[in-house]
Amino acid sequence: MLISDGWEDYFLKGGWDYLGSPWQSDITVLTKNGPLKTLRVGNGGVSVRKKKSIMKVVEHINKEGGQHEYFTGIKINGELKQQNSWLAEDAMIVSVGATFDILKLPNEDEARKFGHEPIELSLYMDKNNPNRPMIFHKCDF
Repeated sequence: MLISDGWEDYFLKGGWDYLGSPWQSDITVLTKNGPLKTLRVGNGGVSVRKKKSIMKVVEHINKEGGQHEYFTGIKINGELKQQNSWLAEDAMIVSVGATFDILKLPNEDEARKFGHEPIELSLYMDKNNPNRPMIFHKCDF
């Protein structure tokens, strides 16, 4: 849900290829070639993406045999949570993009200015709070 304006300018001025809220946990995507870069940025619940850059990530995945040949699982905060190739698309895209320098991503603070998942009721209600994001995907009400 959008709760303030300016997200378009924020995305364009940042020069990023993908902008989404930070995850609350460390996400490590596993592949047949080993783990990819551990990330906290890239939640796709509400995100903005440059199509051309995303297509480069998809090309990389396809060169590795496609989703079901390449991906083998995911760890969350270092703990194996899934041991198959049916991963969330945001985790697959951002992990490949970050590991192989295909995507320019924001840092965690920049991503937090854009969005929260979840957002706390007090932060949602406080329209004057400088930490209030532009969007949220889930709420802690």
